[in-house]
Amino acid sequence: MFRIDIMTLFDLTVGDMMNESILGRAQERDIIRIEAHQIRDYTLNKQKQVDDYPYGGGRGAVMQADPLYQCWKHICEEAGERVHTIYLSPAGRTFRQGDARRLKDSYQAVILQSFGVGGLPGGESGPLAQAIGEWLDAGRTIVMMTQVPYEGSDMAIYQVGQQVKEKFQLLEAYNMTLEGATAKLMWVLGQTQSPGGVRALFYRPVCHDLIC
Repeated sequence: MFRIDIMTLFDLTVGDMMNESILGRAQERDIIRIEAHQIRDYTLNKQKQVDDYPYGGGRGAVMQADPLYQCWKHICEEAGERVHTIYLSPAGRTFRQGDARRLKDSYQAVILQSFGVGGLPGGESGPLAQAIGEWLDAGRTIVMMTQVPYEGSDMAIYQVGQQVKEKFQLLEAYNMTLEGATAKLMWVLGQTQSPGGVRALFYRPVCHDLIC
């Protein structure tokens, strides 16, 4: 079973969202497990304070490091190993092609959200297409979908989308939501790793999740 742990100050809100729709059903069927951890539970004072004034003065407040670390440490102890961690921060660096190469050994699949109904910046010969080729050569699964709500993807509309889809034989999410595509990929990859098997199961409609 695939496990996702989220460290947050809004555990009830996040937990409610993760228990709805496709993600909720996936958890009920023990396909994935998503837990939201309240960072305040790992503080050492009775006020459960998690922020403080910046060192050296200045306006505003910043998160304390210790509650974050203690929460992360608890998650690792529960998992029995050091877990892959994604820390969201405005001070973080932009995700680039080098990061994709570095992470390709840690993930079985990637979901790309394109602009419009289906395209790829740079086309079939651009740097992103090069990274896709490397991922596929490493035996990974690539799913293309759109960022446009209620629109659905259609890579056949524009020439650049057609070229990329034909060249790489990508899977396309069509009208599936990001949450739906994520949950379905987890289920599919738990059944098979073969490209043909992944394609067949991904395109098999489940509870009307896919309309081509």
